[in-house]
Parts: sequence; C-alpha cells; structure tokens
Amino acid sequence: LFGTPIAAAVFSLEVTRAWNWRGLLLGMVSSVSAFVVAQCFAVVPVRFELSPVLGYQADVILKVALLALLCAGVCILFATALHKTEFFMGKYSSNPYVRAAIGGLLIVLFTVALQTTDYNGAGMDVIKRAISGEVRYSAFLMKILFTAITVAAGFKGGEIVPTFFIGATFGCLIGGLIGINEGLAAALGLVALFAGMTKCPLAAVLLAIEVFGARGIPLFAIAVIVTYGCSGHFGLYERR
Repeated sequence: LFGTPIAAAVFSLEVTRAWNWRGLLLGMVSSVSAFVVAQCFAVVPVRFELSPVLGYQADVILKVALLALLCAGVCILFATALHKTEFFMGKYSSNPYVRAAIGGLLIVLFTVALQTTDYNGAGMDVIKRAISGEVRYSAFLMKILFTAITVAAGFKGGEIVPTFFIGATFGCLIGGLIGINEGLAAALGLVALFAGMTKCPLAAVLLAIEVFGARGIPLFAIAVIVTYGCSGHFGLYERR
C-alpha cells in the first residue's frame, strides 16, 4: 500500500511472532512481488522529503523523547477508545445490522456537524498536510472518534492508516509546542504511533527509512523505543 516492501515483510513476522528464515524469505518474496506489480500499474510509493533533520544534542533528544512519551499516551487513548466503543456497541446491540446502521448514522451526523470530510476514509491528504506543517488542533482526537465508531459498527476498513493519521497530526501539533520542526515531528509521530499500536518496533524503524529516508534515523529509533516501551500492552491486536 505504501511502497515499503521491507517494512511489510518484517511487520508480518513481528505481528504474528513467527520469526524464522522461511517466514522472512516468503514475506520478502510476497511483499517485493506486490511492490513490483504495483509499480507496473503506476502506483506511486509514498515518499516524503523532510526538512533538514535536527542534530543529536541532548536537548533535541529530550524533546524527541518527550514527543514519543506523549505518543504513548495517545496509543493508550486510541486503543482504549477502540476496545471500549466496540464493547459498548456490542453490549447494547447484538444485531450487526443495527450496529452498522447506528454507526453509519453517527458518522454522517458528525461529518455534517464538522462540515469536513477530513476524517472520513484513509486521510492521506491530511497526513501530507501534517508533514508539511499544517494541522488542526483537534484532528487527532476527531480521527480517534471516527475510527472507533467505524470499527465498532463493523466497517472493517483497517486501522493502520488511521494510526498514521493520528500519529502525524498529533506529532505536528506537539512539535510546534515543544520546538521541533512540525514536519519532522509529524513524521516522528507517525512512526512512533505505528510502533506503539502494532508492537512492531523493528518494522516501524524500517518504515521510517523507506518512507522518509535514512536521515535522522537515530531520532526515529528513539521515538520508536520510547513509545513502544511506554505504551504497555495497549494496541491494535492485543491488550493484556
């Protein structure tokens, strides 16, 4: 989907906890094959050019760690919203058609009330704006709300891209407050939240390299480690 075959292959192994050389070989063959086929149909891989990356002074590392720590809090909030909304939706209506109708109606009402479709669909345009330094203060909260309702209603469109959306918009917002370039902060937030929500830190670092390039990888690694370590067991696939 994003033109990141190496990250995709490692992600499949990390998320299933199936580490072995056969799995890695088959994962690489399938992901690279998919990437090549996509290229044949002129599907452009997702790539972003970041502004000059900050140095590695102590104050920069502390700011990145603070951003990642806050991203861990967003992980907990997002995972809790997903699980609680799905629980309450199932508790009050066991009929999947009724849940779909209620959820769909809520999404329509919220969309009309907010007068924007930014929170419908994948939201790649919003992610691009966040990495360019433009964000609405409430964007990450609205995406959490819309995603939780959508998934709980039974519309299984995926949670990975919403995770990117939430991480990028939150990072952009916080970056402007703590003195990190908003575009870089959005990129750090995107990768950090992916690591925290999926519990796949190695895939997250590889994702950063493939999408944003190798510059500043130590900063991305710091963000990934802090968010992954501080978000506990709150995530998309498990909560213990």
